[in-house]
Amino acid sequence: MPRKSKTCITILWTKLCLLWALCACTFPSFAQSRIDLDKLFLKKSSLSVAYGLSFPVLEFASASLGKQSAGYAQTGQSLRLCFSYETMPLLGIKLGYMQHTFPFHDDALLANYRILNQPATVNYVTVDDYYLQGLIIGFFVPLHYPRTTIELGVSGGFATANLPQLDFSVTSVTNTQQFLLPEATARDLVYMAGVRVKHQLIGNLLLTAEADFLYSEQTYTNLSLLVTPLRVQFLLPDYTQYYHAINVCAGLAVQF
Repeated sequence: MPRKSKTCITILWTKLCLLWALCACTFPSFAQSRIDLDKLFLKKSSLSVAYGLSFPVLEFASASLGKQSAGYAQTGQSLRLCFSYETMPLLGIKLGYMQHTFPFHDDALLANYRILNQPATVNYVTVDDYYLQGLIIGFFVPLHYPRTTIELGVSGGFATANLPQLDFSVTSVTNTQQFLLPEATARDLVYMAGVRVKHQLIGNLLLTAEADFLYSEQTYTNLSLLVTPLRVQFLLPDYTQYYHAINVCAGLAVQF
């Protein structure tokens, strides 16, 4: 985990530096001609709120019977608050809060459990929603046009996530047993990369649209499975869930 996280951070920072250098080399006259933001009806700082959809991808969206890290996540919701400030013509910094929720694909898990537990009968499976929330800090390259700014950015931070509570029942020839895996929480690094467009509606009020990719690894420990009516508890090994999602949001911002 630590080595993999450091590698991800190095890759993100390398991409940021290359992107910044590319923009600085390709658009020198562009940056100089647009250094006066007042003439474009734009300002250096903004505070925004955005809401939209979050689409799980890769392992997080998988419902494959043979994939241990399958997340069974369905399309969810994304909410974020962001403060951004342009420190120089081709570099800005942003601070934000993000929150994501993802419904769990109960029916797909039920179908897989029925295959795995034959000839016994799995009566039902209920699973709560995923959530992922945290604080992030990042950098972006702003490209200015009249009344419009396009921001290409990367960010990272710490997020708290949950492994949802799982409840299911199995009936065999002799009896019916109920299994309960209580909700677990973890806190680890989260990374995001994407693009945001800000357009002036009127005065200092802006319309925003953004799309980004989210990645996080969360390892859950101290897991246990409760079985009734036997009243026994089984300790489970640590489990790592990979969170991958593409987020598409729209919102409003105030520039100052």
